[in-house]
Amino acid sequence: MASSSSQLDPRQGFHSTVTTTVTLDGDTLDDPTCSLHATYSLPPDVFVDPYELSDQHHDSYTFNLTGLVDVELPVSAAPPEGQVLSLHLISPDSWKATSEVSVQVPIHARYGLPSETGYHDIPLSPPQVVRRCLGTQQSSSTETTIPIPLSPASDPDALTLRIPVADPRHLALVEPATAGVVLGAFLLLAYTLAVAAAALRKPDPVSKPQKYID
Repeated sequence: MASSSSQLDPRQGFHSTVTTTVTLDGDTLDDPTCSLHATYSLPPDVFVDPYELSDQHHDSYTFNLTGLVDVELPVSAAPPEGQVLSLHLISPDSWKATSEVSVQVPIHARYGLPSETGYHDIPLSPPQVVRRCLGTQQSSSTETTIPIPLSPASDPDALTLRIPVADPRHLALVEPATAGVVLGAFLLLAYTLAVAAAALRKPDPVSKPQKYID
């Protein structure tokens, strides 16, 4: 029976990869009209970069991505619907040899809201994996979609990403310290510009004529 499982590596930090492994059955391997598809529904806490997928994973799948891509926005400014990534897996000849296929999706976390724990856990949903096969019925083509279930051995914590966040108890120190550093940098820049301007305004010393003795 076909099944799928997914896991994150690493499980901590702002950059990780979701690896989805699909174990194939004989029906999928023997039917050349069948194709595999995976749909990832991502929360607003994380995002995928379409340019990264196109550059690094074009030989593994084609994809369609909907939702916000802006990589600079913190989670507080991101829309709540997140992103939806749909993959059409490219079937290499190795599928029949291994009866298994793995795909990787790099993800990136947005800056989270402050928490006294100093971290924020982001649970991700496993992708919905389906098999689509073409057939004929009364001289017309039909497509059958068959869901591929999760493996019973799947770890429910394998798709939880932990990221560091600011501690709100430190804001009373961080905010004035940041303001002090910015002010100090501004004063240093102003002083440097003033010294440079004074040097430019300083007249060149008049050279004295030299006496020549015959």
